[in-house]
Amino acid sequence: MPTAAAGGLNDHLEPRRSCRRNNRLEDHKRQRGNAVDSNTDLTVDFGLVPGASIGNYVWLDNNRNGIQDEAPDAGIDGVTVKLLDASGNVVKTTVTGSDADGRPGYNRFDVIPGTYRVQFDLTTLPSDFVVSSRCSTTPGGR
Repeated sequence: MPTAAAGGLNDHLEPRRSCRRNNRLEDHKRQRGNAVDSNTDLTVDFGLVPGASIGNYVWLDNNRNGIQDEAPDAGIDGVTVKLLDASGNVVKTTVTGSDADGRPGYNRFDVIPGTYRVQFDLTTLPSDFVVSSRCSTTPGGR
């Protein structure tokens, strides 16, 4: 019976991966009637993860309360939005535009779940516009 040495198996044995690959390949051939593409590699596995999205919209805050309580058509197109990773590197960039229902000002990033920040390029706001204060009051002034 062969024995394993400190550096691996004795040199007269095939690595275990090759044996496993050959078995998988033979199983695949049997299932497919011996039609195996030369690009087939049954030793590679991969996993899937559920996706996520980050997004919202840029809007004209007519009542200046910092709350998205304006009409849906108050969105502002043309604002550059950047998605940053946990280290602050730009991962993706988009520009606000109409959503599927035609409402202006929307942005969305499809991402793999993780830690992100969203950054708005204030130089792309329409001239004479500034950012409203964050949630300065609640709806109804309460």
